[in-house]
Amino acid sequence: MTKITGTGCTVSGLIGAYIGASPKSILEDTALIIDSMGLCGELAKKRLKKRLRHWFF
Repeated sequence: MTKITGTGCTVSGLIGAYIGASPKSILEDTALIIDSMGLCGELAKKRLKKRLRHWFF
């Protein structure tokens, strides 16, 4: 996720939303969100590689 912009803002917004909805599990929710963003990045990379095979990652 270091090659695109805005992911930090997205993660911060998601963390704030989850904590606002469930303030009792701050650590667990934060870990879940960060892990989910990493998974989304991996899936996006795979899809992009299939569509644009001439790009190098």
